[in-house]
Amino acid sequence: VAGTPVRRCRTCGLGRADGSPSPAELDRLYNRAYFQSPDPKIGYADYYAMETGLRRTFAARARRLRDRAGSATVTGAKSSTPTLLDVGCGPGFFVDEANRAGFRAEGIDPCREAVRYGVERLGLDLRASGITASPPGHLFDCITAWDVLEHLPEPLPWLQEVRARLAPGGTLILTTGDLDSRVARWSGRYWHLFNLPEHRYFYSRGTVIRLLERAG
Repeated sequence: VAGTPVRRCRTCGLGRADGSPSPAELDRLYNRAYFQSPDPKIGYADYYAMETGLRRTFAARARRLRDRAGSATVTGAKSSTPTLLDVGCGPGFFVDEANRAGFRAEGIDPCREAVRYGVERLGLDLRASGITASPPGHLFDCITAWDVLEHLPEPLPWLQEVRARLAPGGTLILTTGDLDSRVARWSGRYWHLFNLPEHRYFYSRGTVIRLLERAG
């Protein structure tokens, strides 16, 4: 794929791109241009231009998560507001919708420019943090990671840190591509998630389940 081999384990089915970017390379990858990228192979052409559609999707997700969270909170007090951390939050559109749905939400993202946008223009609680960084030290009722897992060079230790930041009874919600999907099989090497170097691992339902079980 684009000159970089992607190998798949014959035993478990996990796909992985050869090589591993250095921390400096990751910083350059998720720079200020990631969400408005002139390179069609990296990031988004204009993430901000999709705000209306993204918010519609994020609002529906946030409402479903709020219904799922119910009255369960870190403190156990039924009057408390459930807390949420969005990892890979970008400019914070989902964080904003989660707040509107009744969460006390915050986010982290490696792109400082996107984080600055969310903080200064939307007034959100966002922090710039490396793609491999651990979540903040306090506990959350819900942690979301929309299309983050495929970016991580070391997903297992990262998920173990995420697990440690979940409150008792807390929920992790994540999305990633399915290497066993019909679209992936029909597309072959042209599958849209074979987007290197930003995507490092490629999952199926089974490999995600095994990874989450190993992470606890």
